[in-house]
This record gives sequence, structure tokens and C-alpha cells, in this order.
Amino acid sequence: MDHSDISPYSDEELSQEWQRMIDSHPDGNASPKLASGCYQIDKLAYEGSIKRTRKDDDFSETLHLLPQAVFTSKNFTSVKVDYQNQGIPQLNIHLDEDGKKAFAVITTELAGDQSRLAFVINNILYSAPVVLEPIIGGQLSISGGFTDKEAHALRAILEKEMNEE
Repeated sequence: MDHSDISPYSDEELSQEWQRMIDSHPDGNASPKLASGCYQIDKLAYEGSIKRTRKDDDFSETLHLLPQAVFTSKNFTSVKVDYQNQGIPQLNIHLDEDGKKAFAVITTELAGDQSRLAFVINNILYSAPVVLEPIIGGQLSISGGFTDKEAHALRAILEKEMNEE
């Protein structure tokens, strides 16, 4: 069953959920503010890299990100909430041609050597998967152990960013 186009939550509920997520995360209000998008992880942690912490209920790690995004939410053509086999929500994102090319280049470059990419949504690091193979189709999924309400709040914030000038 596809629930991706309809949110069961009001705009006010999603706004409150998003504020709760920002307030409860150590990087929610950190500087500099990172645009939502994909960032390369700096394994050497050079001086200009930006630290962000990814945390789940029982896990936390701090990563150093290169300051220039591979692509941002401006390169998204659609964001939908979908559900994995066990009913776990995830975000499915489609990229425009520029984002698709940039993602294909970086994943081709990083594939196979245990390199990771970081996915940031409104300044918070949600996912940092290992790049196993080139991703050339311009589609990606982000799962970060979020609840249904959190997934819909993230979708709403990304859709808002996609449409901002």
C-alpha cells in the first residue's frame, strides 16, 4: 500500500514534530547551517570540515563533512514517504539531471572502498551509508530509524525547501 502522497498529519503537527526533532538533536541549531542534501565525508578531518553528529537511540558518531554539498534539496524533483517490508518509513527522493549526474560521479568515485556519504536534512545528519556501488539512476532512499510522523515531517521540510527560490 502506498501512503507516500498523503500525510495523516496536519501541517501544525508536522511543524511541531520538526521543532521537537531540532530541539532534541545536538546539531539542530549548530553553525554553520548546512543545506539539506548529500555531503562527502572527510576522512582526514581537515581544518575546513564541518562536524556533525549522527545519533539514534543507542548509537552516536561524529563525522567531518566537506562544506560543499554534492547536491542539495534544490536538486530534488520529488520526495515521498514509503515503507520498507517491515513497515519502517523511509524517504524516497528523485533528483533532477544536475543532481543525478553529481550523485553518479561521486558514487562511482567512492564505490567499493568503504567510503560513505552523509545525508543532512535541515542541518541534522540522518544517514551516512557506505557506497557499495555507483548509483546512476537519480533515485535514492534515506532510512534513519525515524517514526512515521518524523518521516512525514522530514518530507514536508524537504518539499518546502525544494520550492523555495
